[in-house]
Amino acid sequence: MRNYLSIILLLLTFGLIAQTNTFSPYSYFGLGSHEPQNGVFSQSMGGIGQGLSNSIYVNTANPASYVANQKINFEFNLYAKLNTLQDSTGYNDFKTFNFSRITLAFPLGKKKNAGACMGIMPYSTSGYNIQRKFTAPIAHTDYYSGNGGINKLFFGAGYSFNKSLSLGANVNYLFGDINNIRVTTFDSAYVTNYYLENKTILRGVNFDLGLQYKVYKEFVKDTVKYRKDDSVYVRKNRNMFHKDSLVHLKQFGFRAGSDTVTLIFNWGVSYTTSSNSNATRDVYGVTFKDYYLPFLQKNLIVKDTAKYSIDEKGKIFIPGSVGIGFSLSNEHKSDKRNNFLVGADFNYSNWTSYRNYGNTDSLHQSYAIKLGGYYKPLKSYRSDYFNEIEYRAGAHYTRTPIVVRGTAINEYGAALGFGLPMKFKGRSSGILNLGFEIGKMGTLQNDLTTDTYYKLSLGLNLVSAEWFRHYKYE
Repeated sequence: MRNYLSIILLLLTFGLIAQTNTFSPYSYFGLGSHEPQNGVFSQSMGGIGQGLSNSIYVNTANPASYVANQKINFEFNLYAKLNTLQDSTGYNDFKTFNFSRITLAFPLGKKKNAGACMGIMPYSTSGYNIQRKFTAPIAHTDYYSGNGGINKLFFGAGYSFNKSLSLGANVNYLFGDINNIRVTTFDSAYVTNYYLENKTILRGVNFDLGLQYKVYKEFVKDTVKYRKDDSVYVRKNRNMFHKDSLVHLKQFGFRAGSDTVTLIFNWGVSYTTSSNSNATRDVYGVTFKDYYLPFLQKNLIVKDTAKYSIDEKGKIFIPGSVGIGFSLSNEHKSDKRNNFLVGADFNYSNWTSYRNYGNTDSLHQSYAIKLGGYYKPLKSYRSDYFNEIEYRAGAHYTRTPIVVRGTAINEYGAALGFGLPMKFKGRSSGILNLGFEIGKMGTLQNDLTTDTYYKLSLGLNLVSAEWFRHYKYE
């Protein structure tokens, strides 16, 4: 198992760093389009995460939740996405298929009051090709092209002081590069065209701080029915080896009794610090007369070099953010599981303070509202595999920091998902997470563009208490 995980981790990490995740023209602004900072489990519920704490999932939205991961939990996610861009000239479709996140969570110590997590995921992605024509003051065309992105490598830990209160923190290493090209060509042969290429490499550190507080409320529910094939184990007298033995019985017919139900109200809050990241950039600007597409340095007949600098050092300031949310779930003593959860999150960030080598990018304040939950039938209701599936749904609305021509760019979407349990030999288990999301960003007003996307996500959680153990006898 360890060898397989090492190979998977290496392949997925290479795919994560090398990918292009977007074709949205709005990824031109700032560091590009911001990627979800949680897995398929959360995305299928609208992206909630501040109040989530689950032993079989890895919740990176709030590091205080790592306390719940008291077994080794390896997770990786991938997705297929279709983006449809629409503007006044028509439609264009773009397809992507990529890995999106790799995490490994594990317990710290034997007291079951601390857990840790490490992993890698995209922080932002950039990928666009924009063309705009102007008639004044001189007829010309502007071309914008970009690609790249910022990744986040992190390590974090959480600690619970008691049954209710837990705290956690991540240290994040941000790294990546973003390449931008701008070309201006004039209709008149007497005006010189211009080409400018900017390659920026970013390296920086920031921190996530998280808190979760749980409130428990127990009550007794009467007339609970159990299936006739429920398995019951009873103790038998000690045998000759002075060990207790278990005898397996089966219940025949339904029986009724009382059931203790616990409602769990989980508050969560997190804060991500700002980062004044180190950056280096190469800038190459030339005037040219003739060219052929695409606009690359080798495709230009250069007339004169207007700007040239290598390894120009500077700073990129990334603002911090805050998130707050809650979840409400239940736990049945008879069923030994949570069979429903509902939750909501609110996230806020002020991107007016963003700086790239001292320059702003006309970004504004942003916020996001997320709603979602899941339902899992009680064992007493069904007896087949569908009884084990988690059914998830959610929605989200984001006021992005982007404002173009006085028009705010908003994003909204809805999601559905399923958690399909898997069993392996020994004490290992897994969850196959499927999610489908549909969303839209932008508007057609003021000659802008809409980005409608359809996203199919696949995530796998492998959970075991036996990985990395060394047995003395085999």
